[in-house]
Amino acid sequence: MSESNINAAIRLALQFSEDADIPTRLKGKGKPKVKKSNEDPSKVKDNSKVEQRFQDKIKSWERFIETLNSKIDKTQASRFINLKPTVEAGIASAAYCQDFIDFNDYFILRRDMEGCTNEELGQLAQLITEFQKRIEKKGSGESKAYQQTTNNII
Repeated sequence: MSESNINAAIRLALQFSEDADIPTRLKGKGKPKVKKSNEDPSKVKDNSKVEQRFQDKIKSWERFIETLNSKIDKTQASRFINLKPTVEAGIASAAYCQDFIDFNDYFILRRDMEGCTNEELGQLAQLITEFQKRIEKKGSGESKAYQQTTNNII
């Protein structure tokens, strides 16, 4: 797997994880925390469990990315994975955005296949929901800019 796909898997694991499921070393800003010798051993053990679960999530997202890349055009897959939809000017909602339509078609095809795991289906649902939010945010931003321009002309 390429480095960019590994980075994307880490980013997706971080984005779609609850705060309690993110290892301490990845929380907040600044330097990673160094283990203190007098630190409670149960906390270290718990953090190790969190770390292992998080690494499992990363591997799961890596499998998801590999599957997506093998099924559709890599350029389009990259837009889906990186949550960077192509939004045409004047789009009123995600329902009219070709990227969203294509992603939704892929989602339906994968959902209806026997080989699609519950894990992959959940990841698809998370990703398409966030993808839709980004499209709608871009669309509403363009609508506001259009309204401001129109108001300035009038």
